[in-house]
Amino acid sequence: MPAQFVDDPPPLTFVDIPAVAEALTPVRRALVDWATLAGLPPGDVDDLVLASYEAMANVVDHAYQPGRHGCFRLEAACTTELHIHVTVSDDGQWRALPADPDSHRGRGLSLIRQLAHRVEVHHDQRGTAVQMCWRSRPPS
Repeated sequence: MPAQFVDDPPPLTFVDIPAVAEALTPVRRALVDWATLAGLPPGDVDDLVLASYEAMANVVDHAYQPGRHGCFRLEAACTTELHIHVTVSDDGQWRALPADPDSHRGRGLSLIRQLAHRVEVHHDQRGTAVQMCWRSRPPS
């Protein structure tokens, strides 16, 4: 069944989200509602939400040194090019966890790249931003 497209919803922005696991669920729920309103088919809503959740979880796991509390920001918007962009950004430091071949961890960015149509990751001394993009509807 084709998606029913509505007028583009206003941008969704969360700022100063505590970088703790408990803070992610309400943001994930809001993303489901927002992406559905934006007209994404259910499978793409699932992909957008899972990729965004993974980016947020990466902030919780990687952005801040143990004992340092930080926050992150999520921005989602529809563009006139019929795309949906979601950016998750923080002001922490890029920290890779030690490799563990027996662990299922360390696959977050690969998963994000499989779920989104386009992904860009930028990190420097000011923090990290993961920008994800989905085509919201077929071109006319």
